[in-house]
Amino acid sequence: MKILIYSVLLPISLLVLPHLIGLMLPQTRRLSKTTIFDAPIDRVYQTITDNQHWQYRSSLDNLQIVSQEKDKEIWLETTGKITIRFITVEKREPDYYAFKMEHQLFHGTWAAELEAISANRTLFTATENICYKNPIIRLIAYALMDLDTAMQTYQDDLDKELRRRQTTSNPDFSDDQLP
Repeated sequence: MKILIYSVLLPISLLVLPHLIGLMLPQTRRLSKTTIFDAPIDRVYQTITDNQHWQYRSSLDNLQIVSQEKDKEIWLETTGKITIRFITVEKREPDYYAFKMEHQLFHGTWAAELEAISANRTLFTATENICYKNPIIRLIAYALMDLDTAMQTYQDDLDKELRRRQTTSNPDFSDDQLP
């Protein structure tokens, strides 16, 4: 009889417990990260808004622009087997850029605020909000998705690209795009 009770309770608890834990976690994750780039604010803004030259971003396998109309752009970013749709929300050159992201398991926003500290230094703050639609996915994401590392990788890649653009004669292309 005990075996029967345990054989019923164990699978139920393995299904219900992660769901309950996921329900207790905040639905939206928010992370802000600030850094200073040794680059003029215009160069930083141009680089982060230029989706045609994305190859410097080490975390991406592909970026495909779906549509482009004035300041509104829709694009798909692929990493591994995950593709996320992005849509420009607002561009205020040279100090603000925001977009929303959509995926079947989550949606969210990303915004960058830029401030010129001097002619060749820019204070850069990126804020990402991700809302998970499902409590179990939320639990998995909190456990396995390191937003801080992902954002740090982006900022490190951006810093390298800004330095590269500063030293090359053609700042619009990364090394692997040059003939």
